[in-house]
Amino acid sequence: MKRNPPKLAVALLNAFVPDEERESIPGDLAEEFATANRSNLWYWGQVARSLAYLAWRSFGRPGLSILAGYAVMAAAVVAADMAVGKLFPAWMQPRVGFTLVNLIYSVLFVVTGGYVTAWLAGRAEIRNSLALGVLCLAMGGYYLLKTPAIEPQWYRISLVSLGLPAALLGGYLRIRLRRRLA
Repeated sequence: MKRNPPKLAVALLNAFVPDEERESIPGDLAEEFATANRSNLWYWGQVARSLAYLAWRSFGRPGLSILAGYAVMAAAVVAADMAVGKLFPAWMQPRVGFTLVNLIYSVLFVVTGGYVTAWLAGRAEIRNSLALGVLCLAMGGYYLLKTPAIEPQWYRISLVSLGLPAALLGGYLRIRLRRRLA
């Protein structure tokens, strides 16, 4: 009796496989699944690996540039928060002074992340910075909706709403500098 791979895994794979490989990748996996008596878990693992490879091939450098820009931005915010906490421990309370300073440097670090994203992408700087901004918007929306409100609401809304324009500004600054240096 011939075993078929999990239908959902096959559908997911077929949704993301490019047309020119629509037969080879799913076909090879189905053949291996059936002839080597592999488990459903094995098949799902192969689908996950294939999708990771296809994502790398599709997004490649731009995708990594977005992740790097986000990592630079997040690391800078965490480092600044830690530095402020060490230098001014009394400031770490959610007061207007610290909250405003935190908002300013957080937005500046998003600009930096947008710049790094555009610089590493090497082309389509605004599109890649926009993708970083959308990622910031999504993460900020999650933060706004799912975390307890320790800070004032104006801070939370400002932080979320300024992420997208700040990331775009970083991409714009990269373009300006590249043109100036050319």
